[in-house]
Amino acid sequence: MAAAQVALRPACFSGFFHRKLGCTFPAYVTQLRIAHAMQLMLEENMRIADACFASGFNNLSHFNQQFRRVKGMNPRTYPRHMRPNSSEPALR
Repeated sequence: MAAAQVALRPACFSGFFHRKLGCTFPAYVTQLRIAHAMQLMLEENMRIADACFASGFNNLSHFNQQFRRVKGMNPRTYPRHMRPNSSEPALR
């Protein structure tokens, strides 16, 4: 547990984390995982499902939901949004 790593009680860690970063620890971890998936999809041309599981998500439906919540777009739309003039086929 993250709180134990910094020798704080979970409630103290949660409050400290939220005050310093403006979000909860689980939300921050989700943002990091989404960023990792985005990098894999763009730089490695990885399929959405593969990027999902490689980023620590265990469920594709949950990944899609979290991606839309964090980025405001569907993960299928993301590569096309980042490479609008690309002749590469869209990721599946």
